[in-house]
Amino acid sequence: MGQREQRVVVFRVDYSNTNWLVERIKEGRLHQGWGVPGLQLREGTQEVPVDLWRQRYIIASKEHWAVDATDEEADRRYWILHRMLEVEDGDLVIVPKMPTGDQFTLAPVRGGYAFDDLGKEQRGGTDDYRHVLLLDAKELRTFSYSAYTQAEVVRSKMRAYRSA
Repeated sequence: MGQREQRVVVFRVDYSNTNWLVERIKEGRLHQGWGVPGLQLREGTQEVPVDLWRQRYIIASKEHWAVDATDEEADRRYWILHRMLEVEDGDLVIVPKMPTGDQFTLAPVRGGYAFDDLGKEQRGGTDDYRHVLLLDAKELRTFSYSAYTQAEVVRSKMRAYRSA
């Protein structure tokens, strides 16, 4: 049985909260939204089934964001986040427009998915962004889209990610 091929995955972030997210990435923690308490993707070693997560998301949407979420929206959010469970140690994560709009950040995964259950006060006052991919902070690199020929190639492949 051979070794699994390294994957490269792209994760966008909420660019309205860049400063907080940049600091977390520097610590080796890529945080994703739709993650208020109770919306973890895994409980212990078991994945939370989509049906249960959907129910929790609809309730949390009303309580935390004052939004009436639909089943379809909840399912869409679940499957976007579910990719975090599929990433393994050694895979590479690219974060477009991070830390600035003309740069991207690249880091290897070290530890996989976690759910940040620290109190809101311990998290700089934010109660969201609790879905986390653990990264190797020592290997984290930031590139300008125009710095190298290889960065230009990455830029051309990420056009849709950069415009969103």
